Amino acid sequence: MIYKAELTVHSIFWFNSLTYPHSTGYVQKVMPVIHNYPLTIAFLGKLVEDSYVGPYNRPSYKGIQALYEEGGIYVYPAVFDRTFYMRLTMSMGETDYILYKPQTRWAVPILTTNNVISVGSKATTYVISSSPLDVKYIRLGVKRGIMKVYLKEIKDYEELKTSFSPNVAYNNKDVKSEGGFTLLRHREGDVVFGGSAGRGIRFKDEDEEIYLPLPEFVEQL
Repeated sequence: MIYKAELTVHSIFWFNSLTYPHSTGYVQKVMPVIHNYPLTIAFLGKLVEDSYVGPYNRPSYKGIQALYEEGGIYVYPAVFDRTFYMRLTMSMGETDYILYKPQTRWAVPILTTNNVISVGSKATTYVISSSPLDVKYIRLGVKRGIMKVYLKEIKDYEELKTSFSPNVAYNNKDVKSEGGFTLLRHREGDVVFGGSAGRGIRFKDEDEEIYLPLPEFVEQL
């Protein structure tokens, strides 16, 4: 079964931050792209708070294919269609997103400005599920950010077995593809847009025709 999932931010969304230096400290900005590994974990009903979900916690780390085999859900990367940013100023000691030195003898606080995605922002993704899916909310990001999920099942689609150009974001580790523009780098596969893929489906979503590549380990829909 294939679903289109529309995600609406109901609290601040603080995840996938890029950090860069500024004259007054450090600035963080949340990327308007969500990698599908933490997103799949969130759709399975688990809380994901860490900025970068990866193999640093190896005892509990599982790849996307293992998550699909155990939970029966595969979620594509999500891209924000409508984004509102909100600026927060905090002490670096209040976040574990940055490594900082212990207090100096001058005890001067080091501040960081965080540009987070705020209420009303919307993102779109697609979900493959082995059984009917009923997810209303997911929790993702620092401060337990809540996102409302609206699911729409895709019933009419055409299978593609020749080369085509995907027009949605996908994980290049899951999909056999060539080329494309990298939106987000990640240990569990980079999020890519465009390029060419050899297997997927085509369907109509409102007035737009969607070309969705399929992961190699998903044999049947």
